[in-house]
Amino acid sequence: MKKTVEHILKYEDLTAEIRRMWDLKTKAIPVIISADETISKSLTKYLRNINGKHEIKKQQKTAIQGTAHILREVLIYIYIYIYILRIYILDRRFVACNNTKFKHPL
Repeated sequence: MKKTVEHILKYEDLTAEIRRMWDLKTKAIPVIISADETISKSLTKYLRNINGKHEIKKQQKTAIQGTAHILREVLIYIYIYIYILRIYILDRRFVACNNTKFKHPL
C-alpha cells in the first residue's frame, strides 16, 4: 500500500498540470508490477478504471523483459568501459616499454 500511495503522490503534479492545460478530468492510476512477479493487492481494482482488456501475466512478462533490457544495456556499457580501460593500460605499457632499451614482446 505504501508504494501505491508513493506513486500517486509522485504523479500528482503531472495530473494537475494536464487537468489545467487541457481542462480534463484526470486521475493517477498506479499500476505497479515488479520484475519478480509480485503485484499489489489493489492492482485489479485500479485496472478496472482503465478501458480495455488487461492480462496480468502479460504485464508481468513485459516488466521482466523491460528489466532484462535495462540490465543488458548496463552490462554492455560496463563491457565497453572495461575494454577501453584494457586498451589504455596496454597502450601505457607499450609506451613505457618503448622508452627503455627493451622492445615490447608484441
